[in-house]
Amino acid sequence: MNATSPADATRPGSPLHGIPIGVKDIIDTSDLPTEFDPPIHAGRRSPEDAARVAKMKTAGAVMMGHLG
Repeated sequence: MNATSPADATRPGSPLHGIPIGVKDIIDTSDLPTEFDPPIHAGRRSPEDAARVAKMKTAGAVMMGHLG
């Protein structure tokens, strides 16, 4: 079995290669539920990342979680 991390999917020379990031919990990410205040949005999952998250991931950053 060949285990790889998300950081392996980016170029080693990319600006944020392997740097862990966390984003505010109201910003959409495809791998974690987005948390809003109203209960109707509890556990909502976005089908895609917000533009700023997508740019950081493309630059090699590794999404670690949401921040409160």
